[in-house]
Amino acid sequence: MSRNRCWTILSCALALALPAACGGGDDSTEDVVDAMDVHETPDETAEDVPADEGTDTPTETADVPVEAEADAPPEEVEPGPCDGMTDTNCLEIQVGERMLYRRLDAYETQEIDDDGTVRTVVYLPDLIDEEVTPTPEDYRYQGWGTDGYTYGGYATWDNMLQGYIELGNRRLYWDPSQLLPNSWNVKDTYLLVLSPAGG
Repeated sequence: MSRNRCWTILSCALALALPAACGGGDDSTEDVVDAMDVHETPDETAEDVPADEGTDTPTETADVPVEAEADAPPEEVEPGPCDGMTDTNCLEIQVGERMLYRRLDAYETQEIDDDGTVRTVVYLPDLIDEEVTPTPEDYRYQGWGTDGYTYGGYATWDNMLQGYIELGNRRLYWDPSQLLPNSWNVKDTYLLVLSPAGG
């Protein structure tokens, strides 16, 4: 607000208050109009006030980016293909001619004890959803490391129900009660191949 306008408002307020305090009559309205005329002419507008006199509000508004609300959920992004050979968060799942992709950090994790070492893992059956197959028990499973290594034979669905993949290094772990050899703990598993059971 300009200084001239402030003085005008102050003068108007005083002009109204003084006659009322002193028992003024009906002509007090004219005094207010006269007081306004002294300080402001009809042609004067707020735009005519020089910039160096200052204003309470900026004459130009800068484009300020609107920040997303802290409570807003992140935007859902359709998961596309990822490269399991280079991305340690990616697991490729091959079913026949189809290739599906899973980002491990999108799944619920749990901690398991591996001979006194706590491992943060994803439960393998969580990765085999309806999109992969509605009948996971009809398949056998083989995990492949980025070095081309896989365990001998195939994991059954019963094995998978007690299997895990570690976040970060993608090493496979199996419940010790299965008595599987350590060679089944494939390192840096990038690919899980499903083939028909008994095939």
